[in-house]
This record gives sequence, structure tokens and C-alpha cells, in this order.
Amino acid sequence: MNEKTNIKKVIELLYQQSPLGKLELSDIGKFLSSPDNINELNSYIDNIPDNNFSDIKLKIGKIWEEIDRRKESGFAFKYTISIIRKYAAILLLPLLIYTSWITYQYFFTPEEYFTLATNKGEQTNIVLPDGSSAWLNVDTRLTYNTSYGKKEREITVNGEAFFDVKKDATKPFIVHIQNMEVKALGTAFNVRGYNDEATVQTSLFKGKVDVRINNSIGHLKPQILTSGQSLVFDREMDTTKRKTFNQEIVGAWKDKQLIFENTLFDDVIKNTERWFNIDITYEPVT
Repeated sequence: MNEKTNIKKVIELLYQQSPLGKLELSDIGKFLSSPDNINELNSYIDNIPDNNFSDIKLKIGKIWEEIDRRKESGFAFKYTISIIRKYAAILLLPLLIYTSWITYQYFFTPEEYFTLATNKGEQTNIVLPDGSSAWLNVDTRLTYNTSYGKKEREITVNGEAFFDVKKDATKPFIVHIQNMEVKALGTAFNVRGYNDEATVQTSLFKGKVDVRINNSIGHLKPQILTSGQSLVFDREMDTTKRKTFNQEIVGAWKDKQLIFENTLFDDVIKNTERWFNIDITYEPVT
């Protein structure tokens, strides 16, 4: 079936005796995504003689049996429905078929992952599907999947990124970066964690975040950061430190500025190479 599927083929699928398969549910769902097609199907159903309407009821029952079977396979899907008379079924049939298609897409189709990346020497900023803003520093990867925004807003970062999160109390915003998980609702914060660096860090610019760290013995007790606080986990030493930070320095990279403060010389070289996409050769001081 394709976009040009007509009402006759849809009706044939509705009356087939075997359960609707993945492709059939998908095709019917696509067909019913058009209001004109739904109206056409409703007109057809409205003209079915009363003595033949039991077939429609039977088909609705089979659709829900299929959904219920999927629920029992481990996926939560609650429903309540009562078909009392003809007109209730007329209104509900397209909705039930479309719901079964959406249910299948939501729970059963493989998740796809979207990755945004910057190379050394380049930065970018984007707007995420929920309206939150993200800035990616040099040599950074940001990944999220198709479930983003359905129940939670989960993102994985490798590198450095700044987020200005759109508030949604029902869908926490969660960033996974190295050994750290940062959970927020409506905040602005910076995370940094490169593979070749010993530390991973969260710096909160506004709002509150719940930070959890997975150290050598498991998850540490959650820590709540308030504006102006930073949490640093040293992966080599397996230690955690909370401190205050200078927002102008930590956020300077967003304004195309590279600023160092109390930074080891080797780290200065490493970050400069990453920032400008160059190789620096120097003789160690003895």
C-alpha cells in the first residue's frame, strides 16, 4: 500500500480475518493521517446496514486484542472502551485503528539515534526538538534518540556543551557525560567531559540540577547544585569536589574566547590544539 491507497483497499484490510501486521498497521495509520481520508472512511461506515454492523464491532475487538497482547509482552498500554451503540463505533473506529498504529510505532519500531558533532577548531549551536538550546564546543558529540521528549529528554555528550533548557516539569532533561548524569527541568548549565581528560564537570549558571556520579563503587549520593556551583569528578583519583566558579570564564568559549585560569601547562597545550585544530611541539622544561 502507498500514499495513493484508496478506501477500498483500506476496507479490505479492516475486514481481513488475520491480525494486522506491522506494515498493515503502518499503511493504515498513514492513510488515516489525512482528515479527508478519515471523513471518507466515516462516511463508508455510516452507510453500513445495521444488521451488518457486528462485523465492525468484531474488527474493533480484534484490534484491541492485538494491542492487549503487546501490552502483556511487557509494554504498558492502558485502555478503556465501551461500544454501546452504532454511533459510538462510527466515531471510534478510525481512532482505534490509528491508535493501534501509533502504539506500534511508539513501542515496537527500533529507535534511531541522531548525532550532532563538531570537529576540532569548530563550534555550533542548535535548537533541540523540545525547544531547548544547545551549544557544542570544539571536538564534541551530542547524541539523542527517537524517544527524546516522549517521557524524558535524554542526551549523551562527549566533549563540552552548554544547555539552556526549556522548562517542562513532566519531562526531565537528562545529560549523560562520562561518569556523570545531570538531571534538570528548566536550567542553564555547562558540562565538560572529554575522553582524554581526567575530569568531568558540571557548572550551573541558573536554576537547579541533580547530579549523580558513577564512581568505582557505583552511584554516589545525588547532589543538588544551585546557581554558581560546579561539581568536578576526577576519574583517575575517584574523587568528587564541589566548588564555586566564574561564569564568565567557564562560559567564555560560547563567545569564541579561550581563557585559562589555574590550568596545568599540558592542559593548556591540549586545549589550544583542540581549539585551533593544530599540533603544538615544545620542549619540556627540565
